[in-house]
Amino acid sequence: MKKYRLYILLFLFIFTACKKDGEVLNKTVTVRKTLPVLKGYTMVPLLKYFDGEETRGELYGSFAYNAGLAFENENDQTHMQLRNSITGEVVYEHTFKATDKPAEVPVLLYDGKKLKESHEYQDLSGADYLVNFNFNFPGATEPIYLTLKVWESYLDPTTYDLVEFPAVSATFSGGIKPGEWSEYVRLKPVAELVTITSQSPQEAIDMGLSFITHSVSITDAQGKPYPGFPDGNNMLNLQFPEQWTTTGKVQSIHGIIKKNDIGKNYLIATNLAEKFPKK
Repeated sequence: MKKYRLYILLFLFIFTACKKDGEVLNKTVTVRKTLPVLKGYTMVPLLKYFDGEETRGELYGSFAYNAGLAFENENDQTHMQLRNSITGEVVYEHTFKATDKPAEVPVLLYDGKKLKESHEYQDLSGADYLVNFNFNFPGATEPIYLTLKVWESYLDPTTYDLVEFPAVSATFSGGIKPGEWSEYVRLKPVAELVTITSQSPQEAIDMGLSFITHSVSITDAQGKPYPGFPDGNNMLNLQFPEQWTTTGKVQSIHGIIKKNDIGKNYLIATNLAEKFPKK
């Protein structure tokens, strides 16, 4: 029996919703081109405009935006703008043409004032783990503190129940002004910041069923969740050195506020040193 491979030309339709004079316009077009994906990081929400009309959704924090543009004719073109949602300033613009060839687009960084192609941060220094922070919380005035919480748990080898012991907390960085980059902090191993005396049964320890876990959260000076963030929505992913670490690391953490499906604030923190590695 012969097998045939059938190639089918699919015509896709994208419905681009735009706002004009308070009305929503739906325009159906035939997709002809796959255009470069805009990607990067923005510290201020950016609005998208095509041929002067605002499209739905904003770019904020990390983004990888596929314009999903379409052209009906080879001579067609469309003009895109990214605008600062606060000032209305045009941050980036480009005219896409139906005849454009595929091209690489650099990873873009917008710091709220200007567009860059990289993020400046301190060079590695031996085995040191260095980190600085910038939390962009509009309207926030209270200093931000970082609290390390460490707790022990074990898996009961007979019932397989997970048993957790009360956490021990310690503030390791504080006085961070919202919207400003902090000074660099040299991180120590977790075991040097918080001391945990094991309470797990010896049997669980011998079987490798005893665990030490830690988390970092943004808090106020009293160690309570930072104003506006429900407990659990204020967690920060931060890498600490181990006691035997010999290679250093630089982290440059930028945090923003987003809302979940029920309208509660939660923290999104991005390591810009990792997103924009030095060449």
